[in-house]
Amino acid sequence: AEGAVETPDFEKLIDMPMEEARSHFERWMLRRVLHLCGGNQTKAARHLGLSRAGLFKKMKKLEV
Repeated sequence: AEGAVETPDFEKLIDMPMEEARSHFERWMLRRVLHLCGGNQTKAARHLGLSRAGLFKKMKKLEV
């Protein structure tokens, strides 16, 4: 896995439209979980309650 994933300033999300804020949060969450799982996508998907296909779909949509 790459270096540590910085936690964003979530207070800034309040100034964004809901969909944009959700995308920022989900992108951070995916990166963080992947980091914690050592880059193992199967473990990350399980941790997030997603199928591997669901994880790939989210990663593609959010450009992770």
